[in-house]
This record gives sequence, structure tokens and C-alpha cells, in this order.
Amino acid sequence: MEDAWVSIANLPVIDQDLAAVPNAFIALNQERHTCVLFITPYPDVSAFQISSVGAQNRQLGFIADPVSGTILAQPRTWVEWMHDLYAYLLLGSGHGEQVNGVGAEILLLLCGTGLFLWWPGITNWSRGFRISLRSHWRRINFDTHHAIGIWTLMIVTWWSISGVYLAWYQPLEAAINAVFPVRGMLSPPLPQLTPNTSRARVLTVWHYGDYVTEGDWILCSMFTLHFGTVWGLPIKILWSLLGVSLAVLSITRLIMYWNRYLRYQLG
Repeated sequence: MEDAWVSIANLPVIDQDLAAVPNAFIALNQERHTCVLFITPYPDVSAFQISSVGAQNRQLGFIADPVSGTILAQPRTWVEWMHDLYAYLLLGSGHGEQVNGVGAEILLLLCGTGLFLWWPGITNWSRGFRISLRSHWRRINFDTHHAIGIWTLMIVTWWSISGVYLAWYQPLEAAINAVFPVRGMLSPPLPQLTPNTSRARVLTVWHYGDYVTEGDWILCSMFTLHFGTVWGLPIKILWSLLGVSLAVLSITRLIMYWNRYLRYQLG
């Protein structure tokens, strides 16, 4: 009986002998590593890529030779470190995602309360969109916070919603599917895998990104609009600049808090 594996990336599968793959997984299991991602070879990377979680929820990366099944550790780069800082706060996938999810919920709450506090009234609504550089520096700081906040409100709100989704995707995916049926973006059902034989085969390839229904588009946008992975380099640059706006909003708000409260309490 053959074991069945699933490639969860939209990648072409290379025809080759997969007999060594179960041995690779057995080696990982013996070292108490839990495989969380398995990608078959493709033209740019001619080896199996394996992401696993080791002791203390530590993220580990390996590559497996497609012929011998030899496991080789992938050296971590500063890019991967930055990814772990962003995605898991260096706490590991077991806890970091949940902490990030709570932070996303707080950010979503701040978006709602910030919009309420921003509203300058029906007669002065346009003032909240601009910064007056002729005013006192405290007023400039106030206007900067309000203007950046309102101009980036939609994308920051989506970042917070998608941040919650990335932390707890299963219940949110079920909720979206209940309102807008999801078809192309659903992951295929996985059989119980017990890699204890000498042969393996690819069961199916999940073509991630087959958008069929409104639910598919919503789930797709959770990733693409969160990370800015669509429409090429200009969007990546724009998303990077928009990400800086969160830091500017935090700094200007701290200055406002100092001006209105702390300087009187500590002065």
C-alpha cells in the first residue's frame, strides 16, 4: 500500500521516483519534528522542501534529496528571522500566531474608535484629511495623526481583519463559507498519513488561487492584500510605505498622550 502525500502549493510536480520521501519523514519523526509544510520539487528548486516544528515549537526548515531522501537542514537567513518576528513575534507558531491575532483584534478596535474620534463634524469634515503646517507643532502632530489615520483607514482595517484570520483561519473560513460559499480556495481533504512504507506518491495538487465564488475572492484577499503580493513591485513598495504609517500613528498618538496627560502628571 502506498502512502499519499499532498503538495499544498500551486507548483508543477516533476515526474520522478518518490520512494525516498517516506524515509525522510520517518527521520524527522524520530527527531520529534512535526511536518507542517511539504512542497514537491519544481524547476527553481529541485528538492523536496519541508518545514517542521521541533522542540519548544521552534520552526525548522529542511530539504530532502528526491533520490536518496537525505535530510539537510536549511540555514536560517535574516529574511526568515524577520518573517518569524512578523508572523510569530519570535514566540514560535504555537503561541506567536495567537498573540498576533489578539493584537489584530485590538488594532481593529482602534480603527473603529479612531474613526469615531476623527469625525470633525459635518461642516469641517474636509479638515480631517489635511495637515496645516502653519499651526503650532502640537497641532501639526494632531493633524498628522488624524490625516494619516483616515487616509490609511481602509487598508489598516483590512490588515487587522486578515490578521485575525491568519491567527484563527478555520472558524473565520467557516463563517465566510456560510455566507459566501467557498469552492476553489478550500483545501483538499487530507487522509491520515502514516509514512511507514518504502513508496509514496502525490495524491493531488492544490491549485491555490482558483477563484470561483465571492467567498474564494474574500479568502484570497486575506493573503494578497495583507502581504501585498499582487500587481508586482509597485504594490510591494506602496505596502511597505503604508506599513510605516502604523509606526507614525503610534508615535504621534504617544506625543498626543504626552501633551494632554503625561506632562501634567510627571511635570
